[in-house]
Amino acid sequence: MKNLYKINIGEIWRYLLKEDLVFWLINLYLFIEYVRPQSIYPVVDIVPETDFDFEGGLGFRFYF
Repeated sequence: MKNLYKINIGEIWRYLLKEDLVFWLINLYLFIEYVRPQSIYPVVDIVPETDFDFEGGLGFRFYF
């Protein structure tokens, strides 16, 4: 019963590595949109990363 609540990080990481590029682009978009590093560090506000991530995710989703 005590192994029921045990978190196996290696197994979770192996599962995440099998995910598609769309999954990673969506996660990157959510990270950039909610953490907003471009607001904290104006140096990284050169390129609109969220647009590239969102459009890239949609493009890869419908292309593959």
